[in-house]
Amino acid sequence: MQKKAYILHGYYRTTHDIDPLVDSSTENIKRLRRAFQEIFKSDEISEIQDVDIDQYAVVRFAPESEEIVINMIGKIGTIDLKTAIQDVEEIGVEGIKIPVCGLSTLIETKKGTRPKDKEDLLFLIGKKEYLDKNVKREI
Repeated sequence: MQKKAYILHGYYRTTHDIDPLVDSSTENIKRLRRAFQEIFKSDEISEIQDVDIDQYAVVRFAPESEEIVINMIGKIGTIDLKTAIQDVEEIGVEGIKIPVCGLSTLIETKKGTRPKDKEDLLFLIGKKEYLDKNVKREI
């Protein structure tokens, strides 16, 4: 849930989609299909094949009954789920700890050419530099 991670890191930019990095193993894809079928009551999810995320890197699921788009992502540049898990931060929201992609991972995922990615990257690098500078001062 990359976009929500930006908001939790302090950069308010809303979108109409959710971009989870997912394990593209056959068993996990089957679990995702079962979960999405149960949640959204949509047969559209059955169209996603076990190999689609490996083949296409991003697979979009947009249930007709909802105003949401889910972009299941196997890899963004060099970042996959196994890599991202090593850089997870917990951010507290109303007493609940929410695991999100860490700044280093988010920065790596934004090294694209889209204007929105460049804006995101500028914010994230600035935040990282600010935190690095202030953490060093506290030591």
